[in-house]
Amino acid sequence: MVGSFVEELEIFSNDLKDMPLPELDAVLSKLPCLKSLRLTELSIPLCLQGESLPGWKTPISLQSLTLDHVYFPSPGWSAKYPAKRVPSRASGMPVDCCFVELINLFGAVRKLTLANTGFNWDAGDDSQYGRYLVNRRLAKIAASNILSSFRVEEIVSSTCIDDDILSIADLLRLLSESASLKSLRRVDISDVESVIHKFLWDVGHTLTHLHLRFNPFCYPLQRQDEYNVGCCTSLEDLQVTMDIDLTGREESEESQQCAYDHLLNVVAKSPRTMRRFVIRMQYFSSDLQKHLDASYLDGLKWSTIDNILTSRKSLKNITFVFVRRYSPRYESPMPPSFEKEIQLIKEQLPRLAKKKILGLGKRCLTENHPIQAG
Repeated sequence: MVGSFVEELEIFSNDLKDMPLPELDAVLSKLPCLKSLRLTELSIPLCLQGESLPGWKTPISLQSLTLDHVYFPSPGWSAKYPAKRVPSRASGMPVDCCFVELINLFGAVRKLTLANTGFNWDAGDDSQYGRYLVNRRLAKIAASNILSSFRVEEIVSSTCIDDDILSIADLLRLLSESASLKSLRRVDISDVESVIHKFLWDVGHTLTHLHLRFNPFCYPLQRQDEYNVGCCTSLEDLQVTMDIDLTGREESEESQQCAYDHLLNVVAKSPRTMRRFVIRMQYFSSDLQKHLDASYLDGLKWSTIDNILTSRKSLKNITFVFVRRYSPRYESPMPPSFEKEIQLIKEQLPRLAKKKILGLGKRCLTENHPIQAG
C-alpha cells in the first residue's frame, strides 16, 4: 500500500479551496508513517454541529506541521456579538473554532509553522489583530477544547506586510491559553511588537531559543521591555534579524533609528542566562548602491552594547552577520565585502573583542530564502 511509505505531504490549492476536516482526517488515516504535513492556500470550514472525527480519538504525531496562507472562518458568535465585549455568560457560548478542530487531529508536533494564517473576522470588526487577542476570556473558552494530546516544542510564526493577515496574534493567544505549549522550547517570530510582547509574557519562561525578526517598519519604543525578552528566564540562545535600509529617505532613516533603539532595548533586557547572541543585519540589493561607508551604523550606541554584553558572564559568543539579499535572475550572488562595517564593529566593541567572544560573518541569500535560526 503506497500510503504506508509516505512521510511528507503537501495539500494546496491556487484559489483558497475548502479543505473539509473529515476529508483531511480520512487522508491522514491512510498515512501511518507521515512525519511532515504542509497545508497551503486553503480554507478550513467548521465541522457540522455534533460531528465527531475519528482522528480526534487517535491524533497523529508529526515532526513538522506547516499552515501557510490557511484561513479559518470566524466563529458563529462573532456576527451576533460584533463588539469586543461578549455577554457575561460567555462560557455558555458555542466554541465554533475550526482552528481548534484542526489541531485536535494531531498529537505531539515538534515544529509548528504558522505563516500568514488566521481567521477571516467579519467585516467591520474593530479588533485589529483579532478578537481572541483582545478578549482573553473568549480565548480561554476556545482553548479549553484543545485536546491534551496536542503538544508543540517549536513555533515559527510570520506574516507578510502585503498580506491580508496582519498578525498571527489570535492563534498564538489560543495556543498559549491551552496546555499545548508547556513543552515549548524554541520560538522564531516575526509579528507586531505588542503581539510578541504578550506572547513572550505567556510562554517566555519555557524558552531556551528565541529568534526575533524585527518589523521592517519600526516605530518608537512603547514599553520598557519592548518584546518582553526579560521574561525568557531560561534562554540560552537569542537571535535578532533586522533590515538595514540605505535608501536615504527621511522616513527610512527614522525607522532605521527606531530599529537601532529596539536592538539596544533587546540587548539591555536580555536575560543573564544567555550563552549565544546572534545579530543579523539584512540588506537588499537595491540599497547596496548607497553602500559607500559604514556611517549609517553610527546610530547604534556601541559603547552601551559593549558594556552590557561584557557584563553577561554566561555569554560565550556574540556574532554579527551581514546578510545580502539578491535576485538570482538579475544579480550576482557575490556579497559585498562589508570590510568597513566589520572594522567599525571591532573598534566599537573593544571589551567583547578582548574577551575573544566577538564573531563577524557575512552571507548572501536569494530574496525569498528564509533565514533559519541556528
